[in-house]
Amino acid sequence: QVRDGSGVSVGLSDGFNARDLSIEAKVNYSGRGAPALVFRVQEKDGEITGMYAAALFADGVNVWRFSDGRWMLLMTQAVPMAPRTPHSLRADVKGDSIQVYADGERMSEVIDDGLVAAGRAGIRATDGPCKFSGLRVTKR
Repeated sequence: QVRDGSGVSVGLSDGFNARDLSIEAKVNYSGRGAPALVFRVQEKDGEITGMYAAALFADGVNVWRFSDGRWMLLMTQAVPMAPRTPHSLRADVKGDSIQVYADGERMSEVIDDGLVAAGRAGIRATDGPCKFSGLRVTKR
């Protein structure tokens, strides 16, 4: 478990490092939480210095970039996501393209070249209780 400095939990897969990847999991939250898949995670001295996060919350899906000590919202897609119900969340990442899927439906594509280096991947829980199952990460 690694902390990113904002008081949330992040779990990263051991031995995985990729620029182009697919990451997916079943996620669930209590109504306040925001479970997220994180990728291209950059670290220095055990601290996260950069990453992307595809997060699910009650009103839909967001894609964020964390770099230079701050978060930037890159995309929000409004679609109701019922709490206490498992939802599938997936991100396909290739080059500067990030495509996010929730419950099998493609959300808007994000084009961003802010973090192009290979990095680790995993999960992030914030804003309340979150559950994850069936995490799969593959290189593309």
